Amino acid sequence: IDSVRGRIMALWMMAFGGSVALTSTFYGWLFDQLGGRFVLSLGAASAFVLSWWSRSLKRSGSANNASPDQSGPTMLAP
Repeated sequence: IDSVRGRIMALWMMAFGGSVALTSTFYGWLFDQLGGRFVLSLGAASAFVLSWWSRSLKRSGSANNASPDQSGPTMLAP
């Protein structure tokens, strides 16, 4: 929906920017403790879980609940 695209992109950028700063510190420490193979495997597993979760949101139709009449995005609405 074009009317909420800017809001969603702003939220996405804030979430992505914040997660990179926090997880890079944690993953750096984990890399020193357990090694690179474990950290890369953990990153791959988390990417798989996030892709599964986003596909389940798409299938449930919760991403399509917004209509042009609504005042704000409803991506998290059940």
